[in-house]
Amino acid sequence: MMLIEGPTPDMPAHKPGFVVVAAGAKGIVALTGGARLTWGERMFGGYSSYYHVDVRPQAVDLPKVRCASVRAGIDFDVAVQLTVKIVDPARAVSEGLGDPARFLAQRVRRIAEDRALRADVSHAAEAKRAIETDLRALAVDPAIGVIDATADVRPDANAMTLLRRIAEETLVREADAAEARINKARREEIVRLLDSPDELLAQTLVTKDENFRAALNMKLEQFAGDRQRQIDFLKLLIDIKVIEPHDLHERYGGLIEAAIGALRPPGSLALPPASGAAPAKS
Repeated sequence: MMLIEGPTPDMPAHKPGFVVVAAGAKGIVALTGGARLTWGERMFGGYSSYYHVDVRPQAVDLPKVRCASVRAGIDFDVAVQLTVKIVDPARAVSEGLGDPARFLAQRVRRIAEDRALRADVSHAAEAKRAIETDLRALAVDPAIGVIDATADVRPDANAMTLLRRIAEETLVREADAAEARINKARREEIVRLLDSPDELLAQTLVTKDENFRAALNMKLEQFAGDRQRQIDFLKLLIDIKVIEPHDLHERYGGLIEAAIGALRPPGSLALPPASGAAPAKS
């Protein structure tokens, strides 16, 4: 959008919202506040070119820019609209500022990139506010003032796909971790039960879960196996002549009594003392 019309060789008629600017050998002058050129200035070339400068507030839509965020590989798309107004028509003509979008684009891009690079895509609203604040304070040129600025800041299409994948991966990791914690708790409970046949028996009696019955049977088989191994060990000692059968009570009575006592169910009778052995003192 061009805010300056001209030049034309003839003085244009005044119209609302515009200021006539004259340019020539005498320089550039804005005909504001009822100012007029003299007949001589018009006839003898003091001013030979004339412009219509639009001094109304104008919305300037700038091209969308892609800006990196603080998270590598994920970008923002930033679209900016500025409301600007020419406040010095003569300077606007002398500096060729009739197309604000052309000279604003790079400055706006620098602001957008700087603010976006400090923000995560999950904080797009904060990046938007920061960009708008900086744009409203933008010193474009003494000839032009920024009245307002709005920015649309959102993750680009590729970023949304990546964010969805990241979220799905995070959910899978958290689900796996939760399942691992549950399994660990179950294992610890099972180990506790296996260490206590009474607990296994109680669980078998009060639940219908066959797993507890199987665990109890396994534990009972382990006890029976331990007893059988100890008996087999005693038989081996006799077979290889390490001890003699008659030594069981004479030489190893106390040891054997302790071993068999440990295997004997509660309430059963103790072994009779060996022949010739002294009775235990009360």
